[in-house]
Amino acid sequence: MKPLFGIELDDASHKQNDRQERDEFVEIVCNVAGSPLLRLPVQREYNSRGIEAQIEAFASDKVSVSTPSQPETKKQVSSVPLCPKCGIPMVLRTVVQGEHKGKQFYGCQNYPRCREMKPVTAS
Repeated sequence: MKPLFGIELDDASHKQNDRQERDEFVEIVCNVAGSPLLRLPVQREYNSRGIEAQIEAFASDKVSVSTPSQPETKKQVSSVPLCPKCGIPMVLRTVVQGEHKGKQFYGCQNYPRCREMKPVTAS
Protein backbone atom coordinates (compact mmCIF):
# COMPACT_ATOMS: atom_id res chain seq x y z
CA MET A 1 0.00 0.00 0.00
CA LYS A 2 1.32 3.45 -0.94
CA PRO A 3 -0.24 6.87 -0.36
CA LEU A 4 -1.29 8.65 -3.54
CA PHE A 5 -0.70 12.14 -2.17
CA GLY A 6 -0.59 14.20 1.01
CA ILE A 7 -2.80 17.04 2.16
CA GLU A 8 -1.43 20.02 4.08
CA LEU A 9 -3.74 22.58 5.67
CA ASP A 10 -2.02 25.97 5.58
CA ASP A 11 -3.03 28.44 8.27
CA ALA A 12 -1.59 31.89 9.04
CA SER A 13 1.46 30.31 10.72
CA HIS A 14 2.72 29.24 7.29
CA LYS A 15 3.81 32.85 6.66
CA GLN A 16 6.50 32.57 9.34
CA ASN A 17 10.07 31.89 8.21
CA ASP A 18 10.56 28.69 10.24
CA ARG A 19 7.25 27.34 8.98
CA GLN A 20 8.16 28.15 5.37
CA GLU A 21 11.41 26.19 5.82
CA ARG A 22 9.44 23.24 7.16
CA ASP A 23 6.96 23.49 4.26
CA GLU A 24 9.85 23.45 1.79
CA PHE A 25 11.28 20.34 3.51
CA VAL A 26 7.89 18.60 3.38
CA GLU A 27 7.60 19.39 -0.35
CA ILE A 28 11.04 17.85 -1.00
CA VAL A 29 10.20 14.71 1.01
CA CYS A 30 6.91 14.27 -0.84
CA ASN A 31 8.59 14.72 -4.23
CA VAL A 32 11.30 12.18 -3.38
CA ALA A 33 8.63 9.74 -2.17
CA GLY A 34 6.64 10.26 -5.37
CA SER A 35 3.62 11.52 -3.47
CA PRO A 36 2.52 15.03 -4.46
CA LEU A 37 1.25 17.40 -1.81
CA LEU A 38 -2.10 19.17 -2.01
CA ARG A 39 -2.04 22.42 -0.03
CA LEU A 40 -5.35 23.80 1.16
CA PRO A 41 -5.79 27.10 2.99
CA VAL A 42 -7.46 26.68 6.38
CA GLN A 43 -11.06 27.91 6.23
CA ARG A 44 -13.98 28.00 8.60
CA GLU A 45 -16.02 25.93 6.12
CA TYR A 46 -15.02 23.94 3.06
CA ASN A 47 -16.76 23.21 -0.21
CA SER A 48 -16.57 19.42 -0.35
CA ARG A 49 -17.14 19.30 -4.10
CA GLY A 50 -14.29 21.77 -4.70
CA ILE A 51 -11.93 19.69 -2.59
CA GLU A 52 -13.12 16.53 -4.33
CA ALA A 53 -12.22 18.06 -7.71
CA GLN A 54 -8.71 18.92 -6.48
CA ILE A 55 -8.23 15.41 -5.10
CA GLU A 56 -9.43 13.84 -8.36
CA ALA A 57 -6.63 15.71 -10.17
CA PHE A 58 -4.09 13.85 -8.00
CA ALA A 59 -5.77 10.46 -8.03
CA SER A 60 -7.29 10.20 -11.51
CA ASP A 61 -4.16 8.93 -13.25
CA LYS A 62 -3.34 6.46 -10.45
CA VAL A 63 -6.71 4.99 -9.52
CA SER A 64 -9.65 4.08 -11.65
CA VAL A 65 -12.73 5.53 -10.02
CA SER A 66 -15.99 4.02 -11.16
CA THR A 67 -18.96 6.32 -11.04
CA PRO A 68 -22.14 4.56 -9.87
CA SER A 69 -24.96 4.28 -12.35
CA GLN A 70 -27.75 6.85 -12.16
CA PRO A 71 -30.41 4.56 -10.59
CA GLU A 72 -28.03 3.53 -7.79
CA THR A 73 -27.22 7.19 -7.06
CA LYS A 74 -30.91 8.05 -6.84
CA LYS A 75 -31.45 5.14 -4.47
CA GLN A 76 -28.60 6.31 -2.25
CA VAL A 77 -29.81 9.90 -2.15
CA SER A 78 -33.35 8.83 -1.23
CA SER A 79 -32.16 6.63 1.65
CA VAL A 80 -29.59 9.00 3.16
CA PRO A 81 -29.96 12.66 2.19
CA LEU A 82 -27.00 14.91 1.49
CA CYS A 83 -26.54 18.05 3.56
CA PRO A 84 -27.62 20.96 1.36
CA LYS A 85 -24.88 23.14 2.84
CA CYS A 86 -21.90 20.72 3.05
CA GLY A 87 -22.77 18.19 0.32
CA ILE A 88 -21.98 15.18 2.54
CA PRO A 89 -24.27 12.34 3.69
CA MET A 90 -26.33 13.23 6.74
CA VAL A 91 -26.55 11.11 9.91
CA LEU A 92 -29.72 9.61 11.38
CA ARG A 93 -30.25 11.12 14.85
CA THR A 94 -32.89 10.83 17.58
CA VAL A 95 -34.32 13.74 19.56
CA VAL A 96 -33.29 13.31 23.21
CA GLN A 97 -35.54 15.79 24.98
CA GLY A 98 -38.50 18.08 24.46
CA GLU A 99 -41.86 17.55 22.83
CA HIS A 100 -40.32 15.62 19.89
CA LYS A 101 -38.35 13.24 22.16
CA GLY A 102 -37.78 9.84 20.49
CA LYS A 103 -38.44 11.11 16.94
CA GLN A 104 -35.75 10.67 14.33
CA PHE A 105 -34.30 13.19 11.88
CA TYR A 106 -31.25 13.57 9.65
CA GLY A 107 -28.56 15.97 10.84
CA CYS A 108 -25.32 17.09 9.24
CA GLN A 109 -22.14 15.22 10.21
CA ASN A 110 -20.46 18.59 10.73
CA TYR A 111 -22.69 19.51 13.70
CA PRO A 112 -22.25 21.90 15.55
CA ARG A 113 -20.53 23.89 12.75
CA CYS A 114 -23.40 23.04 10.42
CA ARG A 115 -26.90 22.78 11.88
CA GLU A 116 -28.76 21.59 8.77
CA MET A 117 -31.52 19.04 9.45
CA LYS A 118 -34.00 17.07 7.34
CA PRO A 119 -37.05 15.06 8.43
CA VAL A 120 -37.09 11.28 8.06
CA THR A 121 -39.56 10.40 5.32
CA ALA A 122 -41.29 7.03 5.14
CA SER A 123 -40.46 5.05 1.99
